[in-house]
Amino acid sequence: MAAALMQQLPKLDLLWMAGLFHDIGKGRGGDHSEIGARDVEQFCQRHHVSPHDTNLVSWLVEHHLLMSMTAQKRDISDPDVIRDFALVVRNETRLDYLYVLTVADINATNPTLWNGWRASLLRQLHAETKRALRRGLNNPPDRDDWVRETRTEARSLLQTIGVNREQIDHLWESLGEDYFLQYAPSEIVWQTQGILNHNQSPLPLVLISAPPPIWPKAAQRCLSTPVRWMICSPPPPLPWSNWGYRSTTPASPLPTTTGR
Repeated sequence: MAAALMQQLPKLDLLWMAGLFHDIGKGRGGDHSEIGARDVEQFCQRHHVSPHDTNLVSWLVEHHLLMSMTAQKRDISDPDVIRDFALVVRNETRLDYLYVLTVADINATNPTLWNGWRASLLRQLHAETKRALRRGLNNPPDRDDWVRETRTEARSLLQTIGVNREQIDHLWESLGEDYFLQYAPSEIVWQTQGILNHNQSPLPLVLISAPPPIWPKAAQRCLSTPVRWMICSPPPPLPWSNWGYRSTTPASPLPTTTGR
């Protein structure tokens, strides 16, 4: 996803500048993000970078830890958390730049830190923030709206691939509202389809799904497609004993926690 988004960024040189300056303030006393933001602002001004581009790069350096910290330390299924994050990001251009910079920073710091669990958290935060920005920050969803929108989008996707609506609704009746707050519509689609296809077998259900890579081969080493896995204990469709994400790269271990 990061490599695909990178190809859509309007000015890649701004991303490179943010990458060069994001940690330049370390070891100089004070908040290294703020120091780096001031440094890159001065650099841009000396090199006649436009005020708009200067503000973007400076903002990226100052907030380069924000997305990673929000995804890993906060409950991103909480609409208030998404709204707080979106209030800082403000627009989709910043969101896309910050996502790519965050993925690059994690991989550059230590490639073994990048795994499917972190990838899934960042993808979900990106998707939910984009949804919030498009809805409007002055019109935040309440819990019921969030659940309803997620169910509607997931149901629509399932019906386009021929899944019966009655089967969908029957399965979802056994799921609590927290499920639809926790997972994105695309994740609900593949889980629902897999459980319904299990056809009430008494055997445990193990699902593995790897979306086809959409980025250049040169980027696949660091930005590999995560393998999504789910295990359901019988009898289907619930309860689920455990499910999570796993990276295709040997260096990325399975997460130790259940869920995302």
